[in-house]
Amino acid sequence: MKKYRHIIWDWNGTLIDDTALCVEIMDSELKKIGLDGLTIDEYRRKFKFPVKDFYEEIGFDFSDTPYEKFAQKFIDRYSEKRFDCDLHFGVEAIISKCSKYDITHSILSAYSQKYLDEAVKHYGIDNLFENIKGISDNFAGGKVDEGLELLKQLDYNKDQVILVGDTLHDNEVADAMGIDSIIVKNGHQSEMVLRKATSPVVSSISEALIHII
Repeated sequence: MKKYRHIIWDWNGTLIDDTALCVEIMDSELKKIGLDGLTIDEYRRKFKFPVKDFYEEIGFDFSDTPYEKFAQKFIDRYSEKRFDCDLHFGVEAIISKCSKYDITHSILSAYSQKYLDEAVKHYGIDNLFENIKGISDNFAGGKVDEGLELLKQLDYNKDQVILVGDTLHDNEVADAMGIDSIIVKNGHQSEMVLRKATSPVVSSISEALIHII
């Protein structure tokens, strides 16, 4: 078994349990424009990156209202309730357990850097991470470039680093970085969607530890 020395964690859906909040906002916005609402199961079957493609697939039309305007509206509504969400069960204990094996940690997220920093600090876990890397805008286009930049900052060989996320995009980001990944199926995408992943798919971050330590 490989000896990993560093874990890169995704934030939304992986460490923070925010899927229900995202569905609540999407459901409300769809109904405002006369479209059918969205259940959690439907959301998790359809969600993908870039997020703009997901919005268009579920019915939003950006020919009149720019995507950027809608994305900012979503972020504003999300920000109002973001601290109502909880961390996934056992986050602090799991990271602390890994640390006992001399494994260090970073966060890599498609969440804007400003909001990401605020959130991680709010939950009191900012001290657990060597790096907290978000993106420069609110449009969730992806995080490959940020992942490659983060990798350059780490003092580890690629085979010593693993990414833990909850979407196919996390799998794609890890592949682009040349590192291993594990995908957790209790976040933003369903098990059916995650069958396409080339990485192990597990039920929880607790189960992910089996592949790490």
